Amino acid sequence: MSQEWSLTQGAQPVKRKGKAAIITGIVLIVLALVAGIAGIAGIASGVGSIASESTEPFAAPNTITVSLESGKTYVVYELEAAAGQGSMQISDITVTDPSGATVPVTGMGSFGQGFNEGADSFVAVGEFVTSTTGTYTIDVTTEGTTFMVGPSLGSFIGLGLSGLAIVLAALLGIAGVIVLIIGLVRRASSKPAAVGTGYPAGAVTAQPYVAPAQAPQPQIFEQPASEQAPVQPFVTPAPAAPVAPAPAAALPPAGWYPDPGRPGGQRYWDGQQWTEHQA
Repeated sequence: MSQEWSLTQGAQPVKRKGKAAIITGIVLIVLALVAGIAGIAGIASGVGSIASESTEPFAAPNTITVSLESGKTYVVYELEAAAGQGSMQISDITVTDPSGATVPVTGMGSFGQGFNEGADSFVAVGEFVTSTTGTYTIDVTTEGTTFMVGPSLGSFIGLGLSGLAIVLAALLGIAGVIVLIIGLVRRASSKPAAVGTGYPAGAVTAQPYVAPAQAPQPQIFEQPASEQAPVQPFVTPAPAAPVAPAPAAALPPAGWYPDPGRPGGQRYWDGQQWTEHQA
């Protein structure tokens, strides 16, 4: 019969849980950081492009000339008044292309645009589309206001995509933190209990060897002679041989066994006790 030796106090291997959740949470957090950085960089780049293509503010009434690119939408922005609204109207704006033709200017409708430049806030009044690259003349007749010309914020698709990237980064970050916490909790709850070293008390304690006692020789008693018929000598029966004690439980043979004090490691047993050799 084969016998399996266990050098721990009955501890069974426990599979640690939560590893997949921890890895998933870390991956989601990393993706969130990447998406957030990309979104912020995209918005910064788009705003920088808008600023570089916009004119400086001008006091109205005024007529300015500006070089514009073909096929783009440009907007006339007005400095927002202290009351929260401007005074410029669409009819106050006239745009002429490089050939001298008038370019239609349309209102912004309910979809307003605006941006801040330092402490000043500019709101969009009207927009127009360029048909050719060249120098355009823009005439604003409104009294007592300030205006500037720049590209439409809606023409920068990258700004919208960058904003979506930031929203996605926030969602991924929240999900990653939640999944990571769940994985850590599950892993902590599946941590195996500490086990003692050596054998359980009284499990395989070696017993001292006791030699069996010598069986006594039978004794013969002779009866005195008489006139009666001779009597056969009386022989006392020999006592039964004492039963030898059961052999002591054998210790495990020398070899490498799981280290009870270091889960997952190996330690050498010399047949009597643990050694300092570990693997």
